[in-house]
Amino acid sequence: MSSAYTVPLFLRGEVIVDDLVSFGTRTGAAKFQAPDMARHVHRLPLPSPMAMADLYEVPFDEILDVLEALGNALDFERNMHLQEAYEAAFDRLLIVLAAITVVTALVVFLGLRRASAPEHGTTPLPVSQES
Repeated sequence: MSSAYTVPLFLRGEVIVDDLVSFGTRTGAAKFQAPDMARHVHRLPLPSPMAMADLYEVPFDEILDVLEALGNALDFERNMHLQEAYEAAFDRLLIVLAAITVVTALVVFLGLRRASAPEHGTTPLPVSQES
């Protein structure tokens, strides 16, 4: 992947897409950009819990409207952000699925071997000896 994805910052009802900083992934296969948190971190903590008092004034119907709009916005066919995330993650997903398959096969194999092996801490029955 050569193109960098932009991940916006959602902070206190504001969408921030400026002051972008580039980030790489652990493997270096993908890159993304996000706003520089050093410029916005001071806005995260509130001076007191009373600063959230306005949230208690939001009518329940408005909350339902927002959730309905969110559901509509998460339509994969119309949401370019979901499509980009899918494209970015698809290759990784295949690698993860392959790794899970290998691990599952090992666990099953080891489980079968353990089931056929004698248990630890048990004494084998003596073989009868005929004289």
